[in-house]
Amino acid sequence: MTPLSQLPFWVWLTPGILVAVMLGGAFYLWALAGPGREIFPNQAPPTKREATYFMAGLLALYLSLGGPLGVLAMGYSFTAHMIQHIVAALVAAPLLLMGLPAGVWRALLRKPVLGPLFRMAVRPLPALVVFNLVFGILVWPPLLDAMVRSMALMLTMHLLLVVVAIPMWWPLISPLPELPRLHPGLQLLYIFADGLPMLLPLAMVALDTHPLYAAVYGAGVALVGSNLVADQQLGGSICLVSVHFLYGLVFIARFRLWARQEAGRVDGVPRLSVVDPTKRR
Repeated sequence: MTPLSQLPFWVWLTPGILVAVMLGGAFYLWALAGPGREIFPNQAPPTKREATYFMAGLLALYLSLGGPLGVLAMGYSFTAHMIQHIVAALVAAPLLLMGLPAGVWRALLRKPVLGPLFRMAVRPLPALVVFNLVFGILVWPPLLDAMVRSMALMLTMHLLLVVVAIPMWWPLISPLPELPRLHPGLQLLYIFADGLPMLLPLAMVALDTHPLYAAVYGAGVALVGSNLVADQQLGGSICLVSVHFLYGLVFIARFRLWARQEAGRVDGVPRLSVVDPTKRR
């Protein structure tokens, strides 16, 4: 492993990933707000909010795949690898989902193969199962070892995580009435169910005193001033706490929305007037 101090400055920028993300932003503006709008002829230009969400999602995608975090994840730090998961699945994916106008998703639904597949993927149960399966596989030591040895595989697997995270978020923030969000009460159950499968494996990683990733990070972790067990426990703890903290915030927001809706229904029912029997005409 090359000592971090000897890495050139441009390596920390991961220029290939940076250029790819910038091209993605340029294509978004060209196809949805520029000369390429004939690709989606019936779609209005994205709103400022949608464009902001999408660009923020691309920034989060870059920070999760490249930059210093991407460099450290390639053999130096398991903690950096886990933070990649958090940023990709729980920050980049929902921002990209909210940043694409409804017409883009409708165009996808009209595709003969992708449309039915996407409709099935955004159903709550398949979305939860597939997302948690992919998330869990990404901490499997043999796969992680192969990812660290191949930048192409690392990028592919993290992009796959973003792809499966979008259907996972769909029941909570869907932009389409034809594929609507869950009722706020059901969203609470959905969020609770989504956090359960991660709890046990992440807790095992965070609490295990045996180095699970010695073959992957054994040579590089010392170069960042840590050791295998401490790095493993820190990465597992950060991921465990961050995931469930974010889910907790979403749970609270959806609970408050549900409470307001239920209060609105109660307030909308005409109240029966109470007549004082002592005050008769």
